[in-house]
Amino acid sequence: MVTFFDTISTWLNKTVDTAAEVHQSTTLESTNDPTPEQHVPKAIRLIRTFIERLAGGKSLDDLLSKVSTCAVDVKADKDLKSWFDDFFAHVRRSLNQAGYARSDVASKTYKDLRKWLVSLRS
Repeated sequence: MVTFFDTISTWLNKTVDTAAEVHQSTTLESTNDPTPEQHVPKAIRLIRTFIERLAGGKSLDDLLSKVSTCAVDVKADKDLKSWFDDFFAHVRRSLNQAGYARSDVASKTYKDLRKWLVSLRS
């Protein structure tokens, strides 16, 4: 699960950092896998096929396009980018560090992240 999360996180960061190239060359399948078997890109394609079948055969292309557009907008807003960086750090720590997810620090981090989002609605 951590490898999958790291792959998604890398793809999102790559998308945000190369906003000009989002629609041209950045895809989940372009993730660098040095092995000849290409396990990571194959797994991503299979997960995509699975999700598309759950969605009644509808393509994920529109959704991924919207996510790319959102990533460009996030890059343009320093506060929002900082929030996403903090969110991904919190999730990564929750997955990697035993006991963190139930700790007081994790609870405070979650509350702080949520409070910032709620403040956007005001």
